[in-house]
Amino acid sequence: MKLSPAGVEALKQYEGLSLTAYRDSGGVWTIGYGSTRDVREGMRISQAEADQRFLADTEWAQAAVRTDVVVPITQPQFDALVSLAYNIGAGAFAKSTLVRLLSARYRLGPGPASAGRRGRSCCRPRRQIGRRHQLHQIG
Repeated sequence: MKLSPAGVEALKQYEGLSLTAYRDSGGVWTIGYGSTRDVREGMRISQAEADQRFLADTEWAQAAVRTDVVVPITQPQFDALVSLAYNIGAGAFAKSTLVRLLSARYRLGPGPASAGRRGRSCCRPRRQIGRRHQLHQIG
């Protein structure tokens, strides 16, 4: 499975675009659509370079989901999991409670609106969408 065009657009929208390097909330130099690879203070890139970085950077996130999620998932679920991996890193994704629960035969599905009430403001739009999904035990 690959990140869908809708997943690409959603992730780009969540990340936002900056063609000039900036320090993110953790103090890490970031550019483009959240790329931290080889970024230096004062760096500038073009839209085309931002798109190239995004495609390269999402490849490892897609690989993490394909490797770590061992249960069948839908395309929208894959897209959401790639977004999570992209934001927390492959190592943290592999060790995440979500991956552990999925591996324990829970599935993503419709859930109550109470999911994801707390957290950083940067994650709120993603959590607002994520409220529609919650884990449910299979069989």
